[in-house]
Amino acid sequence: MLLELNHIEKKFDHPSGEGEILVLKDICLEVPKGEAVAVIGPSGSGKSTLLNIIGALDSPSAGLVKFGGKDLAGLGNIELSEIRNRQMGFVFQLHHLLPQCTVLENVLIPTIPFSKDQKKGDAEARAKNLLEKVGLEAHLEHFPAQLSGGEMQRVAVVRALINQPLLVLADEPTGSLDRESSEALGQLLVDLNKEQETTLIVVTHSLELARLLDKVYKLQDGSLEKV
Repeated sequence: MLLELNHIEKKFDHPSGEGEILVLKDICLEVPKGEAVAVIGPSGSGKSTLLNIIGALDSPSAGLVKFGGKDLAGLGNIELSEIRNRQMGFVFQLHHLLPQCTVLENVLIPTIPFSKDQKKGDAEARAKNLLEKVGLEAHLEHFPAQLSGGEMQRVAVVRALINQPLLVLADEPTGSLDRESSEALGQLLVDLNKEQETTLIVVTHSLELARLLDKVYKLQDGSLEKV
């Protein structure tokens, strides 16, 4: 089992300063290697919070998160950073591409901390191969401003895959796209999940995207249930 969530809770202080807000309650989830999972639910239901906990960007108030058999709570900051950088890839609603960097340079940014461990040419070859798979081989030297919204999100997906992560976490990856671009990106995520054998967890409002994945869960009122 690649990912295990055991009785996860997440509380935040109430804005009034009085009491706490329980956002996630008793969340249990198991995701085996290679599976594609969608998490749907209304705005404010805690979907992004759950994804941040899975990605070790936030800690639960209670419960256990195990990734690759390791209890994330028992790891130090350096080890957590290495897991996030090497074994996880992140795709957000906004692409977060650096405007001053080319498509190829943006994709290669996550490889910089590990440049001593791999040849520059190997990383570039993988980047070009992935960009070709998503139809962007003609845009290697283009800057983000020269791309469409759908093209920029495809670059963000390739950037998430460049370090060959075990898990890709996508937070509303099609939320800012038109219908045609959303459908294309959704199919791309599914295809890459199969081709790269990368486990995929997608938080989305899109039922069309959710239906493309292996399993769908709904997060509502703090609880997670299989649809």
